Amino acid sequence: MTEILLVGFGKMGGALLKGWIRNNVVSNVLILDPYIKEFPEKFSNFKYIRLYNNTNELPKNISPSMVVLAVKPQVMKEVLLELKFINVLKTCWLTVAAGLPIDFYENILGPKISIFRTIPNIPAEVSRGVTAIVKNKNCNQDQTLLAKNLLQSIGQLVELDDENLMDAVTAISGSGPAYFYYLIEAMTFSGVSIGLSKQNALKLARETFLGAAALLDKSEEDVSSLREAVTSPGGTTEAALNTFQKNNKYFKLVKKAIISARDRGIDLADQLK
Repeated sequence: MTEILLVGFGKMGGALLKGWIRNNVVSNVLILDPYIKEFPEKFSNFKYIRLYNNTNELPKNISPSMVVLAVKPQVMKEVLLELKFINVLKTCWLTVAAGLPIDFYENILGPKISIFRTIPNIPAEVSRGVTAIVKNKNCNQDQTLLAKNLLQSIGQLVELDDENLMDAVTAISGSGPAYFYYLIEAMTFSGVSIGLSKQNALKLARETFLGAAALLDKSEEDVSSLREAVTSPGGTTEAALNTFQKNNKYFKLVKKAIISARDRGIDLADQLK
């Protein structure tokens, strides 16, 4: 149980807070966000959560165990400059912003800060997220344990030694939920085009996705074996997969999309240096 300053209360900030509450890993959360004037009702009953709209409202003697930076990369520099009144060496910093490398934060807050760079994803809201984490050399054992506890409360954790891989992580898991939702949209559209109502097509696509994911979660078989188990020779599934697999175009398209996402993360960092 510890004090956290959560900066930014958008989709990801809200998802993080839900996970922390659900798993009882925080005792005192200060939220800083100029655009949120009052808490959503689902958070209003928690007395240890306080909302502030600007840094001037924060307690003067604030010394959080961790500052969690859940703001967009484009405003990160401005936010960090406003937070420099905090004793940066007595706290540790955890960022969930895409694209920005550790040295971006060190250049603003100082080279001796303890900083964790992470990429969680939006299923953190239901404690089914997956987060990659990398840290600088200043992070001590207690700070690392705190970071892990916060992130493991919202799902699985992947530790990296090479920060250069974080843009690849963003492309796979950070952006990944949107890819699956888009597939459900495409399946729904296709179902309507061959005669189903939109309501039924969406229900069939959605529940098929959820069921397949649940089976993958529980099964000891790998994904290729599960796919093959559905694919009878000469059957309907094979006909669909043959369309996907012709000239390997499905894998090529997915790879192209993943590379585009990775490269955009790199571009963001270059633009904001």
